[in-house]
Amino acid sequence: FKSGACHAGSYETSLVLAVEPFLVRDEVAATLEPNPASLSVAIREGKGSFLEAGGPRAYFGYPADASATEGESLYHELAAIFAAAGRELLDER
Repeated sequence: FKSGACHAGSYETSLVLAVEPFLVRDEVAATLEPNPASLSVAIREGKGSFLEAGGPRAYFGYPADASATEGESLYHELAAIFAAAGRELLDER
């Protein structure tokens, strides 16, 4: 995710597979070639479209690597980060 190669890649697709798998067309995701282009870098450079950013099919990263198991793991990790941030805010009071 930190690489910027994340829009509709393994990270986001795994999150969706964990909760609403019917939204992911597995047969399509499995055929998509890896796209390591960084969307976040492209945005900082002023690119105005997915095509300009290096994502002619509007995905960045590795959607074929996505899994519901990874999505579950990511949700737990994100929840832990959120909880830790909340504890820090409460401790500051």
